[in-house]
Amino acid sequence: MQDLRKSIDSKVASIGYQKGLHMQNLAPIAIGTYNRLSHLKLTIRALQSNYLSQLSTLYIFSDAAQEGDEEGVNRLREYLTTITGFKEVIAFKRLVNDRVANNRGGIQYLLKKYGKVIFLEDDNITSVHFLTFMNDSLNFYQDFPSVLSICGYTPDFKLTETQKQHDVIALPRLVGWGVGMWKDKVELIPEITSNDYQKIINNPSVIDHINQNHGRDLINRFRAESLGHIDGLDNKACFLQTQTNMFSVHPKHSLVQNIGNDGSGVHSSKNNKYDVQLWHKKDAFMFDKNIKLEKNIVSQSVEFFSPNEQDVSSDVLDNIFAQLQHKGITTCSLWGIDILSKLFIQSMPDSLTVNYMLDSWANEGTNFEGRDVITPQQAYEKGEKNIVIMSYASRFKMLDAGKKISEVLDFTYYQE
Repeated sequence: MQDLRKSIDSKVASIGYQKGLHMQNLAPIAIGTYNRLSHLKLTIRALQSNYLSQLSTLYIFSDAAQEGDEEGVNRLREYLTTITGFKEVIAFKRLVNDRVANNRGGIQYLLKKYGKVIFLEDDNITSVHFLTFMNDSLNFYQDFPSVLSICGYTPDFKLTETQKQHDVIALPRLVGWGVGMWKDKVELIPEITSNDYQKIINNPSVIDHINQNHGRDLINRFRAESLGHIDGLDNKACFLQTQTNMFSVHPKHSLVQNIGNDGSGVHSSKNNKYDVQLWHKKDAFMFDKNIKLEKNIVSQSVEFFSPNEQDVSSDVLDNIFAQLQHKGITTCSLWGIDILSKLFIQSMPDSLTVNYMLDSWANEGTNFEGRDVITPQQAYEKGEKNIVIMSYASRFKMLDAGKKISEVLDFTYYQE
């Protein structure tokens, strides 16, 4: 134990700490997980290499298995008992499957207990200085009213020489891949109601403000939240940021790499758009007490997070086109109004015709890519038999919903 303490003191001193400084006020680490054992192992291994890991308490929130996933969840839970390298490892094992309750409940539990938390998904690979940055930033910026959160992931932005003088930048949105939060700030984050969404879409200036200053992906996400399609704390936080002057603090270079965009994530597609090189900084982080949103960084952030062809691997569309050709399908309707549908239409062969765009909550008179938007039920009533599910993350949920309409319908979707 004495040798371990000397090793920790040496590591801490090497990155600019005085012995004992900050050690008594480290934020707990939370990881939400389900059955991706290989991803979780990589996430844990990276955290074990972090400075301050042996001084930090790790909480792991393990969601219960859905039918058919029992073996994978049990195998992951066996692995949890073997994890070392932290001050303490505490695992919570849910008895009922509920991803939102698992992750959100874990965050709320730790915020109530500690007042702050560092949350990671089970596919977030961290730099060895991630915990140092997160803890120092949480301490430094906790009383800044404009700072909503601390985020560890940062796209590869071009910075001015002045901006390079500090190790932090401000972004107009929360990115949930390695995020630090305080209890009082999280309590400000609202639900997104249908009334909130209507206020957005009924006001062109508000739409323009969000698209130009936060990202062209957000309004669709706010819509999904208001309809109960998804329930993400990051979406709600971004909504708050569009309504206020609050921003998130990020390192100027990324301390987190998300490896979940391989198709295994619940809400992620298959792409390499978000790949970064981890920043292995050698000395203490330099913070900016006058940090604020800056136009060149905001514009780069908006462009990066807005939907484009990089959001979807070409393998996804090639897979779907091959299935349609094999089935001999020449006419169909697309279920889903997003970048995947747009890319489908732009790249589909001449032999294929798209009749309708489908949305479970379609409003009369709307269209997308020159086609009427109707509900899947309405498409079936109009005689449509072939529906292509244009969602990566929600494809199985949509498939289950579609089968309730009619067993006659033939559904095509991305398959591994």
